Amino acid sequence: MDKENDDEKQELRDGLQGVSGIADDTESVPAIIERRGEGDTEPAKPFLTDRPLVAPGPKAFISRLRGYGLAIPNVGTWHIIQFDFHGPNGAYQSRQTRSFPYATDFDMAAGQWEIHYRKYVDNKWWDWYNSTPFFTADPPTITTPPGTVFETDYPTIEGKGLPWATFQLFRHQGNALGARVTIGPSGDWSVTATDPLEEGTHPIAIAQTYGGWNGTIFGGPLSITIKFPDPVIDSPRTGDVIRERKPVISGKGHTGATINIYRANNGTPIYGTGTVRNGQWSIPLTTPLPAGPFTMIAVQIYAGETKCSSNVPVSVLPYLPVITQPADQSLQSRSFLLSGTAGEAGTTMKIYVDLIDVVVGTLPSVTGDAWTVPVVIPASFPPGEIRLAAEQTLGVPSDRSFYRSFKIRPDRVASLSATVDGNAKVTVQGSGTVGLTLDIHYVGNETPIKSFTVDSNPWSKDFPDWLPSATQYSIGARQSTPGGDNQPIYSDWTEVAATFTVAVPVPTLSYRVNSEGIPTFSGAGRNWPEQAACRIEVRLNNTDVPIVPIVEVTGSGTWSSAASERWAPGTYSVIARQLFGTLSSTSVPAIAVVIPAPLVVIEKVAENGLFPQFSGQCWPGAVVTITFSDNDDLHPVPDIDTDGKWTFQRPAAFSPGKFTASATQTFGGQTSHPVSMSFDVPMSVPVITPPPGGQTEYLPVLHGTGGIDGCLIQVLDFVTHEVLGEVVATADNWTVELTELDYTSHTVFAMQSLGDIKSAGEPVMFNVVLFAPTLNLALSRTSVPRTFMVEGYARRGKGFDRTEVELYLGDAMQPRIHPRFADGYFERRVTLPLGPCELKARQFFKDQISPFTDDLEITVVPDKARIETPGVDEAVGQLLNVCGFGHPGDTVVVALAAAIEPLLGTAVVEENATWFCQVVLPETAGGLSIVTEQRNGIYVSGWSTPRKLELLDVEPRFTAPSEGAWTSQTPGFAGDARTNASVDVCAWYDLGTNWAENLDGSDGSWAGTSEYGLPEGPNWARAVQIIAGKRSMPADSKRFEVASPDETPTQAPQPPLI
Repeated sequence: MDKENDDEKQELRDGLQGVSGIADDTESVPAIIERRGEGDTEPAKPFLTDRPLVAPGPKAFISRLRGYGLAIPNVGTWHIIQFDFHGPNGAYQSRQTRSFPYATDFDMAAGQWEIHYRKYVDNKWWDWYNSTPFFTADPPTITTPPGTVFETDYPTIEGKGLPWATFQLFRHQGNALGARVTIGPSGDWSVTATDPLEEGTHPIAIAQTYGGWNGTIFGGPLSITIKFPDPVIDSPRTGDVIRERKPVISGKGHTGATINIYRANNGTPIYGTGTVRNGQWSIPLTTPLPAGPFTMIAVQIYAGETKCSSNVPVSVLPYLPVITQPADQSLQSRSFLLSGTAGEAGTTMKIYVDLIDVVVGTLPSVTGDAWTVPVVIPASFPPGEIRLAAEQTLGVPSDRSFYRSFKIRPDRVASLSATVDGNAKVTVQGSGTVGLTLDIHYVGNETPIKSFTVDSNPWSKDFPDWLPSATQYSIGARQSTPGGDNQPIYSDWTEVAATFTVAVPVPTLSYRVNSEGIPTFSGAGRNWPEQAACRIEVRLNNTDVPIVPIVEVTGSGTWSSAASERWAPGTYSVIARQLFGTLSSTSVPAIAVVIPAPLVVIEKVAENGLFPQFSGQCWPGAVVTITFSDNDDLHPVPDIDTDGKWTFQRPAAFSPGKFTASATQTFGGQTSHPVSMSFDVPMSVPVITPPPGGQTEYLPVLHGTGGIDGCLIQVLDFVTHEVLGEVVATADNWTVELTELDYTSHTVFAMQSLGDIKSAGEPVMFNVVLFAPTLNLALSRTSVPRTFMVEGYARRGKGFDRTEVELYLGDAMQPRIHPRFADGYFERRVTLPLGPCELKARQFFKDQISPFTDDLEITVVPDKARIETPGVDEAVGQLLNVCGFGHPGDTVVVALAAAIEPLLGTAVVEENATWFCQVVLPETAGGLSIVTEQRNGIYVSGWSTPRKLELLDVEPRFTAPSEGAWTSQTPGFAGDARTNASVDVCAWYDLGTNWAENLDGSDGSWAGTSEYGLPEGPNWARAVQIIAGKRSMPADSKRFEVASPDETPTQAPQPPLI
């Protein structure tokens, strides 16, 4: 620390580097030092005296962390102070400053320190001073987690600090919370508050002091929460069953608090009360708990605050019931009364079979101590001893009472029946109790004939050896169980006996037929021990004579009997019966015995072109059916002369190739299995019919003969063998369309084939030329209208070449027509005057010119007149207006389609092409049709399509009101009609509104009054008569006047006379 004067300047400069506050001075420390006299070289004097700092004071105990504020005695203004810090293990720091108080800017090592300081004034450093020792340490740390919730008002806080130090809890910036605690060498501390903290959140600090040193170092603050614990019921637990009415309730709570036990949601009564000690409480209840479900709650009261526990639902058992009647071990039916005591009002009393959960009796509401319950023992419990116990329930069941034993009688056998199957096996069925002994006896005889243990309910037992009898059996039954003394306890006898009859069983019947057609019959029968064997008789149905020998049933229960000779093919109805002594079974249902037909014989297939002949042998009188492999047709061949021989030739020709013939024969309804034979049919030669004149068009169609149905006919070029066309033949005659050929000479031949079989015909030569076009008009002398369409077909186009057609109307040639390229179709609309005309045409293609068509004679006539009105199916009267359209100047005649003569009317077509004709239709029921014809001189159009009409009946007639008559607003109407007609009257302007309906006209006259008020002023009415649902034409009345409501018809002014 001692320095020479010449070193002070550098030492001071180094020591002041980084010291806060120096930069705020108007003159730096080095500048101050430079102002010292150059002759001032006196060194600083060491430690003239101990002069403690104000802070840290003597023996101070402070935090070692930076930021500690040093305070020194007054040293004057503008003094510069140098502090040298000397700590443990050679720790050293040096700082110079003129700003006070000065806060350390470094952390000091933990341990004992001294501070040596001096001042710089009057241009020189003065003597050093010693601060006296002080002690530094880390602030204590709190390890208890922030926000910890304590359920006590005396929390314990833990942490780490200086070994051997003393610690004390404080409210942050508040009072101490307890005594001081000194710890050992570990540095771990734990301090419990001795002053209580109220509920809520508190900031807590920890104070650390150290023996022999002065001062306190604080740690924290730590925020903690005080929350007193809610009361908890530990016993009983949720769902516990409580048998005592005043049990002990225990749990946890806040020490010193008061605990009251209540029923949840009910403030009275208090069932018990107590105090929490050391966090635990235990309360014997003073008020008994009620029976049934009970939810308890603990209420804690402490420091004026009330807290409740969670609800604890428990079950409080009712009292244990006691059975008193009937007596123990008494004999009872399945239904009886059971009584007892110790009932509790409001409970439900149930009687159980002891040790199991089967209820045999219930009393819905017990009224007091005594109780009685009707008991019914289920049939599922066998008779004999049974133990019963009682249990009462009020939300929860009590414990079961001590059992009481009773003896239950067996049930009567409620049902008993017996059936006999087809093999005489007797099956007895009935009800019973499983495990009991059941005895069967004949009615009137108590000696059992059958005994067995019942193994099911209902039960069924088979007795196969009951003998057939002509009389009826009658049986009864009862059941029993062993009593406690091993004596049986019997049920009553069955009320209704079972009756049955054992008949001789029907045998089974089957058969087989050997290859010789001889049948053998067999089946199953029945024998009884120590009885003569049964016999089997086989007969044709509806006969009395056995058809095979009668035989006995063997010991194995089978039988067999064979016919002595062959049976003819056919189906036979056969029955059989079984004989037992003088008794007989009914006959087995008839079975069909089939004797199959033998195989037919195909002996020979004689060749005959496409029509080979077949022959063979069959059963005399049989029908032979023959089929062939080329189709499924059946060909029946009857053996009419019954000589056992047959022959057949198929009318349809065979195609060439290999075939198979199959044949069966039928006799007596039986058809034999088929037999087969293969045969061959040779191929025929196709022949081309030369074209007429040796000419064809460019798409030739050749015809020929020698075709075979199904064979392929091909026409080939004779030189190149190119296939020009082909077809599958369907008959002897065939036609083949060839591909397009050039206009030249061609030689072709035909080849017929079927698979690999082929046959070629002779060649034919022809020329291909351009034919005349075709006109699509009807036959010559056809009648056509003035304007009509000429249509036809010419040769189709090819490549860039197309056909042209010249059409002549008489001698006048029309402009050339260009047919449609794809198919040669052409058309031309022409208009001609009335009269005859001839048409003809020819065509041109490339350099080819066809001949003209034959002249086609036509006659131009008027077109059919068109009917505009009446429309199709229109309803009309007898007087009918007919109008339509036609050709100006022509005459239109109208006639009935069913009878042309006489004509109904005629009309001349006007210049505007319309015509009109009024006709009178004949009276007829229902519909009719009219037709028209347009005429001009000798030329007529022909009749039009019939126009169907609906002819209405004649209209009725008005006789009232008279013309100009004044009427009320509901006038009366009258008139004449057909006999048996009804009349509807409506407004002339609204046919849908009837003023009067269904007016009777049965005597030829009708009358009625309007059902509606008519408007005042002039009116007209319209009437329709209806006969058999058919309406007539309408009839209109004369005009009449309707008076106003305040006038009468007689007061109304009369129209003036004219």
